[in-house]
Amino acid sequence: MILAIGGAGCNMAETIMREASAHWVREATYFFADTDQATLAELEKRGYRTISLIDNENPCEVMKGVEKLYLLAGMGGKTGSEYVKIIAEGAKDAGVQEVSAIVTTPFYFEGEGKIAKAKEAIESLEGIKTTVLRNDDLMEKYADINFASAFNYADIAALKVIELERMIETSRLILRPWREDDAEYLFKYAQDPDVGPIAGWPSHTSVENSLEIIRTVFSAPEIYAVVLKETNEPIGSCGIMFPNGLHPAEKKSGEAEIGYWIGKPYWGQGLIPEAVKALLSRCFNELNLDTVWCSYYDGNLKSKRVCEKSGFRYHHTNKDITSPLGDKRTEHFHIMTKEDFHALYIG
Repeated sequence: MILAIGGAGCNMAETIMREASAHWVREATYFFADTDQATLAELEKRGYRTISLIDNENPCEVMKGVEKLYLLAGMGGKTGSEYVKIIAEGAKDAGVQEVSAIVTTPFYFEGEGKIAKAKEAIESLEGIKTTVLRNDDLMEKYADINFASAFNYADIAALKVIELERMIETSRLILRPWREDDAEYLFKYAQDPDVGPIAGWPSHTSVENSLEIIRTVFSAPEIYAVVLKETNEPIGSCGIMFPNGLHPAEKKSGEAEIGYWIGKPYWGQGLIPEAVKALLSRCFNELNLDTVWCSYYDGNLKSKRVCEKSGFRYHHTNKDITSPLGDKRTEHFHIMTKEDFHALYIG
């Protein structure tokens, strides 16, 4: 979810919606919050979902079940300076797993009072992951732009922060969100009958089918294309699924499940264990989860080896469950706790 706060935040969100190349950013849930009723009315005319910050509307009501929240705001004015901290803290109380604030600072000519107010407001965000975009720095970097253009550069910079935040790098891989122009690569590997069915999903039938999967299933917040650095080509997929996510297995708050697959030409090279280790680090060190699950269907020996190689412990087996393909299968569940992870990879 992306929640824009105040005039600068709302402008930032509109630019992001217009300029984003990643499908998950364009299709994210957006809310526009402000204290100015005329601004909210105009936003509603354009079809945006709004929240009035002076009519006792609780912004946190719309955050239930949200895994990741981005707050966008300009600091120095009344709305952004006052409400970013309040909403960020309320989001955590509402159960949002990860909150990031992206804020801009005033130009020097807007006055020392506004600059001091922005500084104080930003300092109050200690403990909240915050990216500060300084408009004056942008004007210095791009000497040929005026201050209006600097605002736009800041909005684009905010978009880049959001897109780059969801990239994970390992020695041989980059894990990043799927893009629509990945559809041909996805079909190249996902059409193989030895890849999908054993994991419980149907082989892709066309590039159009793969594109639809990117727009739907792969647009979930923590689903990544597994990109080989050597070729810059997506060769598989991996992801973190939460209790309200893609897998039917029951999970509790503070828990998630890791899923993965890779194209047949890359089997046996240790690439998926490399990706899984990176996802585990994200789960325990960044998302602050307590437990991560990993499961595979009986007979999927390659997935079993990934589980074991990654350090998961066997937990239980469910028999006669219905797979997404409609057949009855046996599924084996493995588990890793935060303590297990630290003992394996840190201690």
